[in-house]
Amino acid sequence: MRGSSIGRYVVLSGLGEGGMGVVYAAYDPELDRKVAVKVLRERLGDAAELRARLLCEAQAMARLSHPNVVAVYDVGRFEDKVFVAMEFIDGRTLGQWLKEKPRSWREVLAVFREAGKGLFAAHSAGLIHRDFKPGNVLVGKDESVKVTDFGLAFTPPSSPTLAPAAMNSETPSGTGPPNGGGAPGHVAGTPAYMAPEQLRGETLDARADQYSYCVALYEALTREHPAEGTTFATLASQLEEEHKNNEIIQVPKGAGVPRWVLRSVLRGLSVERAERFEDMGGLLKALEEPRSPWKRIVAGLAIAAVVLSSIVGYRVTVHRQSLLCRGAADKLAGIWDPGREEAIHKAFLSTAKPYAPDAFKGIKRGLDAQSQAWVAMHTEACQATHLRGEQSEMLLDLRMGCLRSRLEEMRALTDLFAKADGQVVEKAVEATSSMASIRGCADGPSLALRQKVPENPGTRAAVEKLRSTLAQTQALLDTGKYREGLSLARRLAVQARDTGYGPFEAEALLLLGKLLMQSGDYNSSVQAFQECALAAEGGRYDEVRAEAWMSMVYILGYRLARFDEAQQWARQASAVLQRLDNPLELNARLESSTGMLLLKQGKHMEAATHLKRSLELWEKAKGPEDLAIAGELDRLGIAARDLGEFDEALSYHQRALAISERNRGPDHPLVAQSLNNIGNIFRRQGKFEAALRAHRRALEIKEKAIGPNSPVVATSLGNIGVVLREQGQYQEALPYEERALAIDESVFGPESIQVAQRLDNLANLSGDMGNLEASLRYQRRTLAIREKILGPEHVDVAGSCNNLGATLYSAGDFKSALAYLHRALNLREKLVGPEHPDLASTLYNLGLVYNDTGSPTLGLRFHQRALSIRDKKLGPDHPSVALTLTAIARSLILAGKAVDALPHLERASAIQASNPNPVLVAYTQYVFATALWDAGKDRKKAVELGRQAYAAYLKSGAHQRELRKLKTWLLPKLRGSGEALPPDT
Repeated sequence: MRGSSIGRYVVLSGLGEGGMGVVYAAYDPELDRKVAVKVLRERLGDAAELRARLLCEAQAMARLSHPNVVAVYDVGRFEDKVFVAMEFIDGRTLGQWLKEKPRSWREVLAVFREAGKGLFAAHSAGLIHRDFKPGNVLVGKDESVKVTDFGLAFTPPSSPTLAPAAMNSETPSGTGPPNGGGAPGHVAGTPAYMAPEQLRGETLDARADQYSYCVALYEALTREHPAEGTTFATLASQLEEEHKNNEIIQVPKGAGVPRWVLRSVLRGLSVERAERFEDMGGLLKALEEPRSPWKRIVAGLAIAAVVLSSIVGYRVTVHRQSLLCRGAADKLAGIWDPGREEAIHKAFLSTAKPYAPDAFKGIKRGLDAQSQAWVAMHTEACQATHLRGEQSEMLLDLRMGCLRSRLEEMRALTDLFAKADGQVVEKAVEATSSMASIRGCADGPSLALRQKVPENPGTRAAVEKLRSTLAQTQALLDTGKYREGLSLARRLAVQARDTGYGPFEAEALLLLGKLLMQSGDYNSSVQAFQECALAAEGGRYDEVRAEAWMSMVYILGYRLARFDEAQQWARQASAVLQRLDNPLELNARLESSTGMLLLKQGKHMEAATHLKRSLELWEKAKGPEDLAIAGELDRLGIAARDLGEFDEALSYHQRALAISERNRGPDHPLVAQSLNNIGNIFRRQGKFEAALRAHRRALEIKEKAIGPNSPVVATSLGNIGVVLREQGQYQEALPYEERALAIDESVFGPESIQVAQRLDNLANLSGDMGNLEASLRYQRRTLAIREKILGPEHVDVAGSCNNLGATLYSAGDFKSALAYLHRALNLREKLVGPEHPDLASTLYNLGLVYNDTGSPTLGLRFHQRALSIRDKKLGPDHPSVALTLTAIARSLILAGKAVDALPHLERASAIQASNPNPVLVAYTQYVFATALWDAGKDRKKAVELGRQAYAAYLKSGAHQRELRKLKTWLLPKLRGSGEALPPDT
């Protein structure tokens, strides 16, 4: 808006918004001065008639010149709206002035007397303000006092309280609009400051402003609103006593105010307007400090009866005002009330899911909290405008629109819960936890920035009609009903576009993108998010734009491995969130998405930093026990696991498990997810029995909750198979892996990504069993599936090439192994960069092949490059670093440099002491033994290390090839010593 023009005025900046318009700081080039320009909103009655009335009243204000009234310089039309150019005041509102510091009653009275003079001048010019309150009085830095914001002012057709000469003779009779202005039946203004006749919608005169003025003055003097407590009754009993020498009446909170001031104010608060002062001039005269105590006593006796009558009447008025903001709880009828609660409880139990009772308890806690917060916020928002006068009608509209959206979200969710199936029950607690926070509806500045109500009535009606569909679509997304949700979202996106209202179109496209993402259609979801961001930008809806970009960070980075693009959108989202003052939940999501992107890039330490920051933000936003916290803890556990920090990873996953069990109950399938993570950590630590206990409990939960043929059951079966394989229990592992493959083939089809992962596991198992032919068959099928689905240049294809190369190496086909490994190397360097941990895996494998093909020097170069990556990306104490150090030592031994190998093996042994894995330790012991022997160092220790390695290999039942090689090396060295190896069974 800066630099644009309103008439001849050049906009400099926005100053604020009120119920009647938007105010800008502007420059008048003709008169070389700074002005305030208010563009008035059309909110009442017929638009053409209203424009005429507003223009007429603005012109009347332009003819009013008084030092206590903001001067109006010019009026006109701008884009079919009325604008008013006014005097620019460098200062603050009277309300802000009162809050700056404690003010004495004399200071308060002096400022109010100046404001009263301005109000009296307007009355003398034939204008009634109708909305006098501290927010509509400006106190300049030079201590000048000026009444402003005559947006509700009107000229009454006749008024007995105004002198005929003071009437605006140029204003046509009846310029107040039908049911507007001062017409009977219409209420406009701020009810907390309204006169009783104004609340009743009666025709007004200047004494209505007198009443409002006295409410504001009483509030400023006593530091409490007259609607609070029984202040007037207390004052009345004190006034009746009429103690001559008591100069001060003590009111609550210790504010000392002279009796004569309060008597004048109370008279201005009389319910019957005839009992108030004849005009503001009379009130202002009464507020002059009397010189004689006797005059004060006489004046007090004269008005005592008026004061007493005003007390009773005012309390009736206050009661009427308080009724304006009651009944919020009634709006929850049929959404979350005892009848709906009982229906949902029955629906949940009817699914017969073992976790249904716990799920119901979880959603009841969430919906109780959400509904209570909704009622409290609805009541507070109403009171802030209609009782306390602290916020504009425009801000009330925004807050109520936000609350309507939250209510529709609750309605849609409870509608689904009332007809719940097993899938809905499974996701119910998470869906309830995901409901948008009611707190967001209190953030006035953010609401004004991100979501403006459509000005066109037809557009507004169309958007409101579609909001229930938006809420239904969100509920389907949150409860995992992706197919139904996607169908609804596609129609909604078209309907939203037809409204021509950018912010709502952006919301619809955001939902469409999320549903496409959950359905696995990543390319289409990226397109939807891009369209969403464009619509949000056009509609200045920064929150939705940031959400779209964050979703693209996840898809492009984590799912499609398009890292540069993902980082670009992460930067864009970060910039928008800074403009929004970094809202907690959105900032937490961005940190989480960035962390996942970095994990995919192999930047585990950087990822952990972002994920920890995300966890802190979620805890601040939602508390330490929310399900969002559990998800972040599991992601942190994965980052710590990949860094080799197994104890730290285990603590994250165990905390996530505890939160999940408390929120969902111990038999929920998502509890099994945390158990899977815990089992995987135990496996990496070599704690196989503990790993099996965790995975078997996860399997039991899933089979009981979902049935025996679900893909999530296949995941647990595969995990158990991997643990058994690493224990060397190959025959026991085989049926688990085969059953997992059969489930995924039946659910996803024989040529699916899920099946490819199962084939990978079977290939590893077959290789460990010595059936390299079967292993190669599985690996080749895996590669073919991934190439067909993902294309020849994808990170998962590189992974298949790497695995196939490693298997061919084990089979002794070194030439073919090198071909696949070099293809994997080229793909990984191109797709994930030269410093990714996955690249280090391929470099490591290439080093092994070159060692065994008589090129240990070349093998050493590959191993050293792998070590450089792992040291930098995974940390110097990672188990993979120890493995690579051992491989470097072996290259040196083969190159005839056994002495040079020893420091590498000592470092590898030190790392493994804190993260022991029996098989990896055995490999290092074997190579250490050969280095000591070949270097002619401590051969007794060499033999002992060889024996320890042999025993470990034998116990594990794995790595038969290494076991045979070690036996061949060790037996000649034991001859003559009388020692023997354990029998090789």
